[in-house]
Amino acid sequence: MDYTDDRCMFMFTTGQSGHMNATISGTRASLLSSSGCAAPLVQNGEETNDNSLLNPSEFALEQNHPNPFNPSTSINFNIPVSAQVTLKVFDVSGKEVANLVDNYLEAGRHSINFDASSLSSGVYYYKLASGSNVSMKKMLLIK
Repeated sequence: MDYTDDRCMFMFTTGQSGHMNATISGTRASLLSSSGCAAPLVQNGEETNDNSLLNPSEFALEQNHPNPFNPSTSINFNIPVSAQVTLKVFDVSGKEVANLVDNYLEAGRHSINFDASSLSSGVYYYKLASGSNVSMKKMLLIK
């Protein structure tokens, strides 16, 4: 379910724990307060004033969702400082099959949609690199 007003766009999803999650698209905390968005931030089903949802303090690559997937999945990650970022997908032999991000990104939480409709079923790995930080996770495409 999506909600859009004049100032912000929110995407609501139900997490694995059954709680409703809200993603604020393209909005950083510094913009959030000046944008006039009235919706509270929610973490683990509880309202929070914690800016870490928008301004993370740690580098993190999350498990894609859904997983297994067909044909697309979302990959979320946090970068604590603005930097050059790459997000690449590899097959089991180590061959790069997709370059999802190769840009300078602002610090914050980011979400990338990966469309694998041109790939075969199987196990794939995605690798996030930013500065000296690198993280890799496994995902499963089932057609």
